[in-house]
Amino acid sequence: MKLLKVDGYCATKTMGNEDCIKSTYNIGGYEWEICIYPAMMPRARDGTPWVAMCSRFVREDCSLPVSLMSTGSLASSGYLRNDSFTVLCVVTVLKEDLPARAIPGKEVTVSSPILQNHLAELLRTGLEADVTFLVSGKSFAAHKVILATRSPVLMAEFFGHMKETSSRSAWRSRTLMRWYSSRCFTSSTPTLCWNFDLQHEAVTMLAQHLLAAADKYRLDRLKEICEGKLSDGISVDTAATTLPLAEQHNCPRLKVKCVDFIVSTPAILDAVLATDGYKHLEASCPMVLPELLKSARGRKS
Repeated sequence: MKLLKVDGYCATKTMGNEDCIKSTYNIGGYEWEICIYPAMMPRARDGTPWVAMCSRFVREDCSLPVSLMSTGSLASSGYLRNDSFTVLCVVTVLKEDLPARAIPGKEVTVSSPILQNHLAELLRTGLEADVTFLVSGKSFAAHKVILATRSPVLMAEFFGHMKETSSRSAWRSRTLMRWYSSRCFTSSTPTLCWNFDLQHEAVTMLAQHLLAAADKYRLDRLKEICEGKLSDGISVDTAATTLPLAEQHNCPRLKVKCVDFIVSTPAILDAVLATDGYKHLEASCPMVLPELLKSARGRKS
């Protein structure tokens, strides 16, 4: 039987759902920790958090919390006196059921998961590959079932109503194919210098093509990564080519950033209008021009 007194209750009003007041006792030859949670969620019927309690062996998981009283009820009850309250805690120990005492020693460390390393090796070796991508005259072997589990589009192409009769698929860029396969097999995306010795414009072009492929094959996280990279690298040379890409592949945040950059100053606007990319924008995605013009007028006013 233990009495747990909480002094300065008003100071606990700033505590969160997982914040607690701990007391440690030796009961039945074992270390116990009893925790009082002054503001545990979800809320009680009166709309206020619960005052709750749980107990545990030290180094073991905590028991399920026991809700004692809502903070609203506690404030108006006789239990709160001089800004303090006391909880009577009775612990009954069944010694035959106690866990064995821990033997002091070093903790066993668990190695990091290596599944993605194994899958990357499978992709590298091409063992039991059953699909081949042709890229600029070079072949890349892969595995249909792994690609299909990552992409619902490829699932349909390989095993559904869009099932292809051929096991070969053509891609335009070796770099793009390398990136796409790596993403499908390992979920990893190297930094967008991307371990390639590329200039800023070349990295942007790679990100643009990869975003289009990610959207086509519905690799949503890869698409978000490419969108973020393009958003961070908008320049006079890339804004006009990135804007239609954002429009065509439903990237509203990237589209807004492109428009904001283009109309940010008259000098930048004039420089973008003079690029070959803007000519491509006029021809390939004229529907964004009215919005661009509207934004430019809004900046002037």
